[in-house]
Amino acid sequence: MIGYINEAAHCVGDWQRPQQYSFRTGLFDYQNFTGTSSYNVSEIILHPEFNQTTLINDIALLRSDEDIAYTYSTVLPICLPRGDVAKDFTVEQVVGKPGLVAGWESPHIIRKSNVLQSTTVITIDANSCKMKIPQQNHSQLDNSTVFCARGQKWYDKVCSVNGGGGLFHNYGGLWYLRAIVSLTPRKEFPDGSTGCDPDGILGFTDVARYSKWMDEHLHQ
Repeated sequence: MIGYINEAAHCVGDWQRPQQYSFRTGLFDYQNFTGTSSYNVSEIILHPEFNQTTLINDIALLRSDEDIAYTYSTVLPICLPRGDVAKDFTVEQVVGKPGLVAGWESPHIIRKSNVLQSTTVITIDANSCKMKIPQQNHSQLDNSTVFCARGQKWYDKVCSVNGGGGLFHNYGGLWYLRAIVSLTPRKEFPDGSTGCDPDGILGFTDVARYSKWMDEHLHQ
């Protein structure tokens, strides 16, 4: 069974040349590849209505050129919210509830870790989100394709996650990919560069809104 990777469309610059891309499963420490596997990408499927400017429909599927092996305990498929789960797991129902994001940290963090970092975030309502994210991205909220989250505690810094990373929620004892990071908070630093604001708000593409589109390709 050939595997697919969910990704944010804005992270795939040259989607018409999938041979440029690869991914690695099971990676926890990027200086130690033991227990990991590398795969080439054979096809990149962008949502047909993806808008690079507004980031509406910011979702893509990357198809592996071979079956993904689940040999190691660190490599497992993730559940997608469908059917009754999707009905009981709407954005409105997860507002105020904790989820998990993971990533390799912003390049502006002085003491970066070699290992995968995770942070607990809390989904916030659309009005609070609009007050925090740029005006150009408000259309996403109006179309209900994006929702926002912030760190659960003051020490939960959102810069541990990268654009295209996942937001994971536990529902009924199973972990689900609830959303994909589309917007990371920006901040200007003393050296004149810009990067992630650790106290900012993350904007997520709602994966559940695209289950029908994904199924059309996953079942081909």
